[in-house]
Amino acid sequence: ALNGSVGRKLQAEAKQPLGFSIDGEGNFVETKDKNTGRIVAEYDHKKCPYAKLHWALYKKARLQKDTVVEELSEFHGAPVLFAACRSYKDTEEPFGAAFLTIFKTANRPYSAKNVGLCYTVGALGRNKRAEGEEIASADRDALVVKDKKTFVK
Repeated sequence: ALNGSVGRKLQAEAKQPLGFSIDGEGNFVETKDKNTGRIVAEYDHKKCPYAKLHWALYKKARLQKDTVVEELSEFHGAPVLFAACRSYKDTEEPFGAAFLTIFKTANRPYSAKNVGLCYTVGALGRNKRAEGEEIASADRDALVVKDKKTFVK
């Protein structure tokens, strides 16, 4: 999901519906992160069409390892023309998957030349989640890559 600074830019500058809460004056609603105590933009991944699109693509890509899986029609409300995913493994969690998205012209940030986004889900190096997300479960710790050589492979 695009719940960080890139997602905020896409919602603010390109009018993309990413699941951030906006107040009556057009500003991001802020909340205290439960894990760090820092103030972050309020985000609901259930309202983000990219979260839905990426999960749908990943479900297809994990069944066809090392193959680019394309989506040309079902974008789950994301303002895109094309989306694709590639995964090197078949697991429930998308760590290591890469996504390519081409935006509709009207939803490109700053310039029509900013045509898309390449988004990767990095290897899990520690059992933490992004600010504003729920606390990571203890069983998720089994997915952490602890060997340095495996992590950078």
